[in-house]
Amino acid sequence: MAVHTVHAPTGGGDALFVREQFSWPAFVFGPFWLAWRRLWLGLALWLAAAVLVGLGLWVSRLSTDAVAFIILLAQAFLGLEAAGLARDGLTRRGYRLVDVVVGDRREDVETLFFRRRSRLIANSVARDAA
Repeated sequence: MAVHTVHAPTGGGDALFVREQFSWPAFVFGPFWLAWRRLWLGLALWLAAAVLVGLGLWVSRLSTDAVAFIILLAQAFLGLEAAGLARDGLTRRGYRLVDVVVGDRREDVETLFFRRRSRLIANSVARDAA
């Protein structure tokens, strides 16, 4: 079962679903993935960290295997934190977390969310009418 967080813009509009999982595109493509997702702060931090780590590795004169391992660890960290970065980016763009839904497929998750949402609205309308 996959966990999805649901985010909606504060002014109303379409909900966005972020799946909580390791992101292979973020792991493989790193800074390109950050730019594609418009995570400019994350991209700036990634570039600054890459420059600092590169300088540190150059000064310490580590072997190429050690450098490759460090780069692999940094990319793995990005892959693990990709969903969190995406959520933070949505928050900065005016979206708010409205629900957390668990399901096997994306369609199941969307259906469950919208059923739950319509039930809440119906209960609210009934309560206001009473």
